[in-house]
Amino acid sequence: MRKNCVFILLWLPVLLACDEQPVQIPPENDSIFVVDTFDVKIIYEDTRGFLYPMMRHDVTFSGHRTTQGYIDFFGYKSDGVESQILLEYYGAGASAGTPFDFRNLYWSNKMTQVGGKVSYRFEAGSMDPDEMGDRIVRTGEAVIQPDAGDDAPVSNSFQLAGEAESWYGVAGVSAGGDQVYFLKRISGPEPMIARVPATGGSEEILASAGTNVSAAVLDAGNRRLVLSSETLKNALLIYALETGTWDTLQVAAGFKASPLVALPEPGKIAVLTASTDPAELTRAAIIDLAGGEITPVTSLSIPVGHVRWLASVPGTNELALKVDGSTRIVAVDYTTNGVRTLLDDYTGGIFHVLTKEGRLVRVRSRDEDSGKEIIWLRHDNLFAEDGTSGEWLTRYLGRDALPVLSPDGRFFVFSSQRRGHYGIWRFDL
Repeated sequence: MRKNCVFILLWLPVLLACDEQPVQIPPENDSIFVVDTFDVKIIYEDTRGFLYPMMRHDVTFSGHRTTQGYIDFFGYKSDGVESQILLEYYGAGASAGTPFDFRNLYWSNKMTQVGGKVSYRFEAGSMDPDEMGDRIVRTGEAVIQPDAGDDAPVSNSFQLAGEAESWYGVAGVSAGGDQVYFLKRISGPEPMIARVPATGGSEEILASAGTNVSAAVLDAGNRRLVLSSETLKNALLIYALETGTWDTLQVAAGFKASPLVALPEPGKIAVLTASTDPAELTRAAIIDLAGGEITPVTSLSIPVGHVRWLASVPGTNELALKVDGSTRIVAVDYTTNGVRTLLDDYTGGIFHVLTKEGRLVRVRSRDEDSGKEIIWLRHDNLFAEDGTSGEWLTRYLGRDALPVLSPDGRFFVFSSQRRGHYGIWRFDL
C-alpha cells in the first residue's frame, strides 16, 4: 500500500457501513474508480498440523481514480466471511491516477468441498456522500480449489486446541507433563479455564475465569491456577484444579497484574512490583501463595533500571531479568541473590528461557525477510538464540505468542493466531 495512507484492520467480522441495496455501476470510462485487476481464489485448506480444515479466501484487487479524492474502504463478503478494511488519505486526498492495491486473506470454517462453488461480493469506494454511488462492486462465484500443500508448518509443531472465533492463552503444563491448561474466550469478556491432553485430544472446560483477567499461570506442584484481574486491587484469584473451588488471596500493595511467572518451587510465583513513587524502580519479586507475602528480588549486581521483563530459568531457582539501559540478561537466584549473566548483548524484547545455559526464545517479526508477507496479516514467529547463534522455531504465517515450557523441558506450548483464528500449539524440543 502506498506511503501516503493510514490503514486500520478490523479482524472481527463487522457489518459493512454502507447501503446494501443493489448499486448501479456506471461504465468504467465514466466512473471515478477504475478496476485494473480483480481476482478471488477460494481454497479448501487442510494444512498438516491443524485440528480442522478451513476455507481460505484470497482476494486481490488493483485500480485507480480518474479524479482526485479518497478511497475509504475495501470490503469482502462471502459464506462465513464478512470483513472490511478502512483507509484514510491525508490532505486533499489521492490525486487522479493514484493506484489502489489491495490483497488480503480471509478464513471461514463453513466448508464447501473441492469443486463446489461459493458466491462472493466485493466493494470498494468512498464514504463521501457525493461518491457513494460510484463505488466498485464485484460479485461472482469461485470454484473451490484443492490445497496445494505448500504452506505447512514445521513437522514438530501441531495444534492441540482451537476453535474458530475464539481466543486462547496458555497458563501452564501439569507437573507430569500430561495436561495443558489454558484460558479460552469464545465471546464476551469472561474467559473459560480449560485443559487438553498434551498429546492431543478433546478440550475440557473447567470453570469461568471471571472478567478482566490479565494473566494466568499454573502452580503445577500444588495443582492451582493463579490469575490476576484488572478489577482486583492487591489480590490474586486462586483456582484449585482438584476441587474446583475458588479463593481470593490478598497481596501486599504494589505488584503488577501482568506478567505472572510460575516457579519450580510449589506455592510461589514471580511478579513485577512498582511503587506509586515515580522515583522508585520497577523490580522483580516473589509472592508466597500461602499468605500473600511479597519478597523483593534484590542484589547489588543487578543493573540499575526498571525491570521490564522476567522469566523463570528452567532447572534453577533463578529469574532472568531484562533491565532498562542494559543489553545484558541476568539470572538472579531468588534464594541467595546470586547473579550471573545469561546473555551479554541482547537487543530483543520480552522472552522466555528454554535452558539454564541461557538459550532464549522470543517472538520476532518475519515480515522483513519472509518474502510472502501480506500487509494486513502479521507474521510473528518464535525465534531461539543463545548469544552466538539463532534459529526460527516456527515459520507459519500468523502471530505466535511466547511459549510455556513443560516441567521436564521436553516441549513447550504456545498460543497462536493462524489462519485468522487462535489456538494452542505444541512444539517438541
